[in-house]
Amino acid sequence: MQRKLKGILILIVGIVFAWIVFREVKIIMSPAQDVYEMNCNELEQGMHVTGNVDFVYDYYASQTTEKKRYGVTVSTENDTKRWYIFPAYGATEEETKLLTLEVSKANYGTMDDIVEETWAYIDGETDQFGTTVQPINAKVWKLDSDLYELYYDWYGAENREQAEEYFVPYKLIPVMEKDMLIVFGVISVLFIVIGLAMFLWKDKRTEPVNVSPEPVDVSSDPWNE
Repeated sequence: MQRKLKGILILIVGIVFAWIVFREVKIIMSPAQDVYEMNCNELEQGMHVTGNVDFVYDYYASQTTEKKRYGVTVSTENDTKRWYIFPAYGATEEETKLLTLEVSKANYGTMDDIVEETWAYIDGETDQFGTTVQPINAKVWKLDSDLYELYYDWYGAENREQAEEYFVPYKLIPVMEKDMLIVFGVISVLFIVIGLAMFLWKDKRTEPVNVSPEPVDVSSDPWNE
């Protein structure tokens, strides 16, 4: 019974991994829309978007990871992920809003260069921008409530109503790379196979053997004559 329970738990984990792979493949296989050629008010959960980001204001949130040993923090790695803000266009120029882009540490350098070029253009130090771009292949996902609050802090708490008016309640998350899809796919198959095997496995049981002694016929015993 204990083995069957473990099998069910492993099977559930495998199904979860399989669902993640299926969801990512479904998004990747759907037609991608250029985020700069669509109305930002039409963004929806799970939509597949691409584009070349070349105008970025800044990042308003970052993620840190901690390494613990025996419950005690022994080291902290800063900035493993950032959320940058860039303009997304509406039906008119007045409807342009701010959209969040989730960026991994490997792309910080490119994004920071774009931020620097953006502000150089805004401040009139140069008459052009876009010499540095960050290609994106992403999915649209609902923004977490924690990021909402961090965005309001970045925009300015006294302008909360205005911040809400010009903010798109979604973030762009890079789709899973092909290598990761393969890894997740293999893991899901292994977990499902192992889980099913543990759940369906039956122990080999031997039938009980009668080892009681044969009855002895004492009718012919001469002492009973």
